[in-house]
Amino acid sequence: MIDSAGATQLPESASQEIELIRQATSGDANAFAGLYDAYVDEVYRFILHRVGNKQTAEDLTSQVFLKAWDNLGRYTMRGLPFGAWLFRIARNTVIDHYRTYKDALPLEAEAMTKPDPKANV
Repeated sequence: MIDSAGATQLPESASQEIELIRQATSGDANAFAGLYDAYVDEVYRFILHRVGNKQTAEDLTSQVFLKAWDNLGRYTMRGLPFGAWLFRIARNTVIDHYRTYKDALPLEAEAMTKPDPKANV
């Protein structure tokens, strides 16, 4: 919710969260900031636990909220909390991160394991 001074407030109840979602879906960045504030720490811990690197976790957390903002119009309430949708995005972002990492790893590993042809000279 947005108070009279224009500051964001964390949702205290499901109905307040629903109102923030409605406002954010209408393009209200302050309402989305309230949702961000409510979930950023949990999403960060979720990602950090899976990647084990603070910098990577921060980067991926940023990606999660950018994806959420970009796709907010596609969010539909299905009786689940907004956080469930965010954590699905976070899970998929971590999977994408490891897919990218996995695709890059064989090249590095191959370069390290191939013998240098000049080494036997």
